[in-house]
Amino acid sequence: MNLCAYLSTFPPLQLTLVSSIGGVIGTGLFFGTATPLQYGGPLGILLGYLFMGTICFATMVFLSSPISGTYRLTSHHRSPSVK
Repeated sequence: MNLCAYLSTFPPLQLTLVSSIGGVIGTGLFFGTATPLQYGGPLGILLGYLFMGTICFATMVFLSSPISGTYRLTSHHRSPSVK
């Protein structure tokens, strides 16, 4: 399905809500970077985003990877059909 056909299936209210929520989030990020930019400069903001991005990425990787003891500890809570 192409993008135009996909977007035409949305009612106008949903498109308005999605665009307004995106605008609010973007404005919040724009105004939220004023104080860190004043105190830390562009390099401080870049390093902060890289640091927090790394933490978030590592957390998601750790949560998605199976731990060797996890299956043994939760085996009595699962159905036998799950391997």
